[in-house]
Parts: sequence; structure tokens; C-alpha cells
Amino acid sequence: GRKGKGKRKSSQAQDDDEEMFDPSQSQSSQGGGKAQAAWNNMSGEDKKVSVNKIINFLLQRDADKRPAKRADINDVLKVRASGNKAPPASVVDKLLEEARKKMLHAYAFDIVEQESGNLNDEVSTQMSQGGAKGGTKVYMLINALKVPVDLPEAPEPPQSQDNDDDVDLDAQRKELERRIVIEKRARLIGLGDAAQRTPHWGFALTCMTLVCLKRYSISEQDLLDALKDLGLVGSNSYPGIGKPSEALKDLCDQGYLAHPKRAKRDVNRDGQPQVKYCLGLRGETEVTRTRMLNWAEKVFDEKMSQATRRDLLQEGVDDGEE
Repeated sequence: GRKGKGKRKSSQAQDDDEEMFDPSQSQSSQGGGKAQAAWNNMSGEDKKVSVNKIINFLLQRDADKRPAKRADINDVLKVRASGNKAPPASVVDKLLEEARKKMLHAYAFDIVEQESGNLNDEVSTQMSQGGAKGGTKVYMLINALKVPVDLPEAPEPPQSQDNDDDVDLDAQRKELERRIVIEKRARLIGLGDAAQRTPHWGFALTCMTLVCLKRYSISEQDLLDALKDLGLVGSNSYPGIGKPSEALKDLCDQGYLAHPKRAKRDVNRDGQPQVKYCLGLRGETEVTRTRMLNWAEKVFDEKMSQATRRDLLQEGVDDGEE
């Protein structure tokens, strides 16, 4: 029937009461209550052990730069006393959040949640923005510290106590400690360590730099052609790299490269779908565009103009982001 303004005013309180009752909200509230009860029923020691299990597992997976599936984390958390079952999903969510806080505080790594279907898509940091929506959830560690593009020079060795002309040994010691910390951080996230298992760092940085120079979107064919010019034929296998065409897939799985979403609609001259690459989450946040441009200058032994560098650094970046 009609609901005139007069009727609305005369039954304002009744309408308000009806609007306040929402069956779906009631069910949600009950679910939230059960989730909170499940969390409260977990002892502090069990929470601590479970959080540490998550951290250790993610650190192990990060050695190969491989994201972990939600199912893998559930397996890690299975307890015999509970019939070899993982905690409820709501409890796992809270454990992951506690693990994230601890990782940021102790290791300066962020735990990033993504959908497996979007892992190779454009950069996304969904865990800190409310989590992935639908799809299979996967988790990866991302460095939360800014690593200097160039490691600092080693300080001069401390001078003898006999010559104390303005020598601040404490300052030198702190500088040395700072340099060691930076070097450890760089190696931990795969920077400056040529011996790391995966990816081959020179190859990875070269691929990211080629994407960077093509304004962050390059077709697979153009990328393979560029690698061929550098002596890496896509179908051949090379020590430490394997086949470049397969290594590119690994770089996407590890988050260094990605496929732009809009590229799914792109086609080549033959009308076939055209695969394209852009920078992945690790490429943008851990490696950084600045390091890529520095690598380009080193490889080509030529300095680019400040205008070109600034243009490439700011390409597609919102104000205040770079």
C-alpha cells in the first residue's frame, strides 16, 4: 500500500523499530558471537604457538618467494587433540592478524593476502585493506622497510685510542651496525645476493627493468625479443635460470612481475590473445623503480636525463605515492 509522509510521521517509532530488526544482521551477529567465543576458548599459549607456526611456515615459503595457500596454513594449524582439524576460519583470521602484527614488529615484513586468481594481476595489498574477496586466498611476505638503493660505504676502521682527535668510536660502531643491518635486510629479500636460489637476481632485475623502460607494460613477445638481444633465447635453457619463457612464469608466481588486467582483452596482429607483463607487488615495493632505472644505466653505461627518470618514476603513480 501507499506510505504517505503523514503516516510515516505518525508511526516513526514503529518504523524505526522495524528498520532496526534485520534477520541477516541478526544471523551475522550470532556468527560473530560464535567466532568470538571460539577465539576466547583458545588458551593464550595455544594462540602463541599457532601464531609462531604461521610465522615459521611463511618464512620457509618466502625462502623460495612462493605464496602460501590458505589450505596450507590450515594444515600447519591442525591439532591432534581436536581430531586433527584446523581451528575455525574466524580463528585462523585472527591468528593471521596476530602473526602480521608480530611479523611487522619483529621482522618488518607484512603478511599480504591475495586471491590466487589475482596473484599475477596488477599490484594489490589486500590484507591491510580488508582481505581478499572470494577466490582462493594465498599469503606472501612483503618487505615493509625501505631498503636504500645503494648500500652505504663501509666506514673507516676505528683509529687508535692514542689519536683521539675528534674520533667518535661510538658513532663509527653505530654506523657499522647500521650497514650490517641494511646488508642483511637486502639479502633477506633477495637484493644483492647473486647466490640466492630463486629467482636468478640478474635475470629478475633485467626483466623488471625492461618492463620499467616500456612504461610498465610490455608484451611477452617484446620481452622475449629483448632478452634474445641480451643472449637469452626463450626456448633455450641456461644455468641458474632455466628457460627464460618458463622463468618469466616463475617471476609472476613470486610477485616480481604480473599481468595487467586490461591485457586480457588485448590481441596481437593475428587476433590471438596477447600476454603482457607489468610490475608485480614485490617489484614495486621491494625492488622499486629507482633501483630498476639505476640498473638500466649500469647495463647501458649511460645516464638518462633527469626529465626521463622523473617521467618513468611517476608513470601511473598517484600524487603522494612516489
